[in-house]
Amino acid sequence: MKSKTFIFMLPFLIISVFCWLKIKSNSTYLTLIQEDHLIEYSQSFFYFLAAWVAAILTRVFYKNNQILYTAAYFLASLSLLFVCLEEINWGQRIFNLVSPEFFRVNNAKSEISVHSLMLFAPYHRELYVFAGLAGGLLWLLAPRISEPEYLPVLPFFTPPWYLSFYFLPVFLINFYFDFLSYIPVTLLKMDNFRIGYFIIWQDQEPGQFLMSLGLLLFMVINLINKKDTVSLKCPAMTKENTANIVSVVLVLITLHILYILMKPALTAEYGSNLLNQGQYKAAIKHYAELLPKTPPDNRKYLHSNYGAALLGDDRLEAAIDSFEQVLVDNPRDVYAHNNLGMAKIRQGRIGEAVKHFKKALELLPGYQDAVHNLQTVTKALDQIETRIATIKTNLDKNLDIKPNKKLQLWFTLGELYRAADQPAQAIAPYSHALEISIKHLPAKVAEIAYRLLVLYAKQKQDDQALTYLKIAVKHGFNNWEMLKADRNLQSIRQKPYAKQFLTKLPLPFKIDFFQGNYNLPPKSR
Repeated sequence: MKSKTFIFMLPFLIISVFCWLKIKSNSTYLTLIQEDHLIEYSQSFFYFLAAWVAAILTRVFYKNNQILYTAAYFLASLSLLFVCLEEINWGQRIFNLVSPEFFRVNNAKSEISVHSLMLFAPYHRELYVFAGLAGGLLWLLAPRISEPEYLPVLPFFTPPWYLSFYFLPVFLINFYFDFLSYIPVTLLKMDNFRIGYFIIWQDQEPGQFLMSLGLLLFMVINLINKKDTVSLKCPAMTKENTANIVSVVLVLITLHILYILMKPALTAEYGSNLLNQGQYKAAIKHYAELLPKTPPDNRKYLHSNYGAALLGDDRLEAAIDSFEQVLVDNPRDVYAHNNLGMAKIRQGRIGEAVKHFKKALELLPGYQDAVHNLQTVTKALDQIETRIATIKTNLDKNLDIKPNKKLQLWFTLGELYRAADQPAQAIAPYSHALEISIKHLPAKVAEIAYRLLVLYAKQKQDDQALTYLKIAVKHGFNNWEMLKADRNLQSIRQKPYAKQFLTKLPLPFKIDFFQGNYNLPPKSR
């Protein structure tokens, strides 16, 4: 009895340690629960041990000629081994394996794993809710679905009462994400309970850790009790027994259907499911409809997913707006900094991306996505510096370059400086490009002048900026939507000269020379 009491109390001790770390040393807590760290590897190890013990039990049942239990535990062993390998992505990051094309295209995280395939990814939380509830409470229902003489069978398929709190936490945290958070956040206006503040999505990791430990203990307990297996018989399927089983199954199915149907109405989780499936346009539509219906004080946590959907749909400016709104509400949001950096690197604004990745790592040292992204953009910056040096050498040595070629070199040099977040250095190359364009290629004047307009506006030199807006308009610039949307031109839009254009319809406006694409797509998990 003492051992059962200890096993029963152990999850409370583990939860207390996690809570203490979360409050007293949040950076340590966040590091522990990241992918490829202690908690994830521990889960995989526990699942492996549980699979091994299940395999031993399979052999015991087989020797006793108990085919039903042999088959059940054989499947359990394979399933636990499968989950073990899924936890570590089949060793992908351990052995630096490259994702095959199938997983790059069909996996929500572009990694080697089945559970993250877009077909299955939307149902993770439902699976954890069901597994946690079943593992924690099935011992209450089990006596109702078997005749008394078959009660010895139950311990081998139903976790006992003293293992309940190894399973219930994963049910509770996922149920909170989907439903319970609606009560304190939306109804009671308790902002601290919003997901992404004190409670974050990664808080489900300790619950999953406990469940893996619970499954291991369940298998070990059955192994210890293996002497009881000789007397096991298959349950007789009487009418009463069958009716009880069917009624329980129908209740579980009904609850599950209600759970799925109610989720979109109560939370933003439906949008997350759409994101996981890569249905970015549908997710954008969902969040666009959900945001206006949500009170302003309760919109903060929606902007991050909305930004992710916009980013997935290549609506970069809108995505940046959304991520910046997240940071206005919470400047210490690690994931918003990382996502904002990802959006800016895709715009070619590599220098600005570096700042956000560094900030993410300052807030959460060891955050793997930010580490990867920072390494990527650092290499890109090295490429930029090399290319800048090469272009400057060509311009210095080849004084007789044809005007069109010289124009392209000066413009590209300006783009490189801009990508490296060196606006002051970018002005001179753009100015040279503008002079050449006015003389030899007037069709390019508008786009070059617009570049100078933005650079001067960013440096708060509105008079100079307005001068280049006039030059751009004189030479055919007419993309008023760009003028209206550019966050760098807020003060310029207040000028009477600019106001007259803001109600005009947008027309295409393309930059030919440099697209800011270094073939360095951001990593997303």
